[in-house]
Amino acid sequence: MNKSNDNDWFRISAANPEGTRWTGKCWYVHNLLKYEFDLQFDIPVTYPATAPELELPELDGKTQKMYRGGKICLTVHFKPLWAKNCIDVGRLLFPVYLV
Repeated sequence: MNKSNDNDWFRISAANPEGTRWTGKCWYVHNLLKYEFDLQFDIPVTYPATAPELELPELDGKTQKMYRGGKICLTVHFKPLWAKNCIDVGRLLFPVYLV
């Protein structure tokens, strides 16, 4: 639905046959300028109870507070939401690989 309405903001695909490594692009439009970044992440062994750590390598070192090695700090804002909705979010994002 979002893709057909041009409301999508990322595209990902499995980087390995096991589906444990994912890569792609994400983008954000601000003041009519589109900012596009590489996106990568690994599915943790404890998935879906543990959220994947999203990495934007191009932003490594740009913002000390939010990025470490290109990984986005998701603990304060995202972790409580993931814990509450982990099964639903997991099935939505990775239905084929959900055990």
